[in-house]
Amino acid sequence: MFSRPQRWTVTFAVVCLAALGCSNGTTVKYEDAVDSSGSDGVADIPLVEDRFELLDFVTAEVEYIPQPGEFLWPCTDNSECDSGFCVTTKDGGRCTTQCVEDCPKGWACVEADTKPDIIYVCMPKFLTLCDPCRINDDCKTQGVTTTSLDLCLEFPNGLGSFCGADCSTDAAACPAGYQCETVTTPGGTFQQCMPTAGECTCSFPAVQAQKSTDCFNANESGKCTGERMCEASGLSECSALIPSAEKCDDVDNDCDLAVDEGCNDDGDGFCDATMTTPGKPVICGSGGGDCDDTDGTVYPGATELCDKKDNNCDGTKDEGLCEDGNPCTDDLCDPIEGCSHPNNAKLCDDGNSCTDNDHCYEGKCEGGPKVCEDNNPCTDNLCDPVSEKGCKFVNNSNKCDDDGNPCTIDVCENGTCQHKLASALPCDDGNPCTEPDMCNSGMCVSGAPKNCDDKEECTKDSCTKEQGCVHDVLNGTPCTYDVFDLGICKLAGTCGSNGCVPKPNCNCPNCFLCVCCTGLQLCLDNLLPGS
Repeated sequence: MFSRPQRWTVTFAVVCLAALGCSNGTTVKYEDAVDSSGSDGVADIPLVEDRFELLDFVTAEVEYIPQPGEFLWPCTDNSECDSGFCVTTKDGGRCTTQCVEDCPKGWACVEADTKPDIIYVCMPKFLTLCDPCRINDDCKTQGVTTTSLDLCLEFPNGLGSFCGADCSTDAAACPAGYQCETVTTPGGTFQQCMPTAGECTCSFPAVQAQKSTDCFNANESGKCTGERMCEASGLSECSALIPSAEKCDDVDNDCDLAVDEGCNDDGDGFCDATMTTPGKPVICGSGGGDCDDTDGTVYPGATELCDKKDNNCDGTKDEGLCEDGNPCTDDLCDPIEGCSHPNNAKLCDDGNSCTDNDHCYEGKCEGGPKVCEDNNPCTDNLCDPVSEKGCKFVNNSNKCDDDGNPCTIDVCENGTCQHKLASALPCDDGNPCTEPDMCNSGMCVSGAPKNCDDKEECTKDSCTKEQGCVHDVLNGTPCTYDVFDLGICKLAGTCGSNGCVPKPNCNCPNCFLCVCCTGLQLCLDNLLPGS
């Protein structure tokens, strides 16, 4: 046994952030809770609001390394420990040590259950800290003298209740990861060790004991309670339902302790259509789909009455009672005046496939001419009024769009424009000095050189791609002028702009160009320029 912890060095230090100071925490308000007896007396489960001032808790380097059987050595049985005591800690079984008064920080010197022998051993102080709880007694550590100021605290947002630990005598006593907070409850103000992270996790002993706490989910539809339990995987989610509007599904959806209220208010055996969920069984004996749960005469399959109600819940009022067979009139039924058939302007079908936009006009179904156009020059656009679609597009053999090739025949075949290669058709190769140009298998083939001879002695004949045939005048060139174009009177002449002009070879009165030929005198002044 020992009275001082000189056998080991386990040092813990707490450091406050300079910006936050070293206060004892922030005062908060709490809701009423249940005391250890379960009565409605003084509350002892305060509600912790989400408002922690996070302080950095820094532990000094741990110099002590336990050897087998020594203090803090992992164990499952007393026989594994030098002290003969294996105790439960938040990290599982650990060997403890005997003591007289003092123990390391976070441990208390407690009398062991070894009667008639009196033995004191070190026991962990904060074994239940942050464990799930329901009442303050859940937060007491067995065998360790605790104060009634160790509180079961309800955390915000329905997360559940978890154990705190009194730190009123030593604000620095809280273990790493916790800080001493001031909490205010209806029963007074207390100092409690609170998690700096704002939430609790499950310790090893809490998992082994399957500790649990009450939780809830709340919204505008209601508040549903459930449970959170420490499991091998950690703290479970809240088992409570998410409150929702009441449905006809044999579940208390809004958690008001009433199941499926409002599902069959009119007592007709059919559930309110607005309260049924597709794909889920309906609890009403006759099924769901009641479109008016305030009227016992209205339900699916009911006989339609002339009362301006949708008695059978098929979406139509008074249908079939005043049917005149005309889609262009509304068949109305008045409980007092009886049937009436006012005209309507609804869409309709006149039965003619060659009309479009059929609609009711003055009690009749009318439509405009249907436009059948496929924008294909190789089909004739027709319409058959008795066919399902109306429009028909029949292939034709019309001429179609020219492809720009003079050596193809452009004609419709099988509904498309075909461009057949042609031969022996005249074409133009673009060269005026060839002729005749002819098509051959879709190609324009040039003809022979063009004959540009104008049969004129006084011109020089040629051909160019730019001008075609060219006849240049041979001015001043000697030529022969055939007076009668019969070869019986030929005269020597000179080429000019008007062709061959003969030279005068005799004298005639009042004649400038006088020629004699075959015993004749001829005046040819009319051949002179300007004559």
